[in-house]
Amino acid sequence: MVLVFSAVSGLAAAATPGGGTVSEANPSVSWTGASYVAAETALPEQCPPADPGNLVCDHFALTIDIPSNFWSLHSGGVSIQITWASSDNDFDLYVYNSGGTLVGSSAQGGTTSEAVFLLFPVPGVYEVRVVPFLVVNSGYSGSATLTFTPGPPTPNPTRPTGGIAVGPSIVADPLRTEGEPMIHVDKDGNIWESGPWGTSTSQSFVHRSTDRGDSFHIVSPIEARPDPPPGGGDTDIVTDDQGFAYFVDLEGLVNLGVAVSNDGGNTWKKNPLAVDPAQDRQWFAVDNGATSGTADNTIFLTVHQLAGGIQVYSSPGSTGSS
Repeated sequence: MVLVFSAVSGLAAAATPGGGTVSEANPSVSWTGASYVAAETALPEQCPPADPGNLVCDHFALTIDIPSNFWSLHSGGVSIQITWASSDNDFDLYVYNSGGTLVGSSAQGGTTSEAVFLLFPVPGVYEVRVVPFLVVNSGYSGSATLTFTPGPPTPNPTRPTGGIAVGPSIVADPLRTEGEPMIHVDKDGNIWESGPWGTSTSQSFVHRSTDRGDSFHIVSPIEARPDPPPGGGDTDIVTDDQGFAYFVDLEGLVNLGVAVSNDGGNTWKKNPLAVDPAQDRQWFAVDNGATSGTADNTIFLTVHQLAGGIQVYSSPGSTGSS
């Protein structure tokens, strides 16, 4: 037996209420969304605003009632969320301004919620369009909340020179070509570059420029990856306030190994405890702490673990000892 959906098969009751307002005095509003017996609507364009009875998709008229100068005196926005009971169903969320322009959307799969955040929205009436992408015997609940703090947003810093000067492009290394390179600038203005050569080579490299990017030189004295193979996967390179360098490689798409150098990249020590299988793209971040010493340095490593999702690890920074 094959179950076939048309664009919509099954009547739906419209959102209740059909509209609502968020304001400084009343920052939240909620509604009960339409319930569908069986519906399959692939695109929001299939359910235009003129949809009597919300048979194709659901519509909620959200009024953002704030003074025209509100975001000159506050920072924040409006969060809009829909939720439903089972991840077997799939609703998508689209938000349009009064001119019909799409200003936010969320269309994931395998979830029980979608959310949109409108940053500094202008006052007016917005259409919240909820699309039943693939729904059987389910409705949803919707909410919108105005969140703000006193004070305008922090302006971008200005520079007395009035602009950014960009130099000519430089080939870092004509022999060791890399994919998806990463760039890091240390406290002394040196530019570090790292990237994989490919899993078939088991090699990833680290280059450094000490002349503001005019030339790059591989840091390893053996002119190969800074720590023992395997390698050739995604890499990252960072330094702390001591000048110590931290390197990470997605080793042959199997392991994630981390190494540290305390002498500008001449020698590297691999951390056997920082090896974790079945990983994808990873990134470093460094917290240098409040002092100029090593005791309060922390190294963070964010990684996509294929089985467990996004994970964040932390480790005290290197003290320079073995």
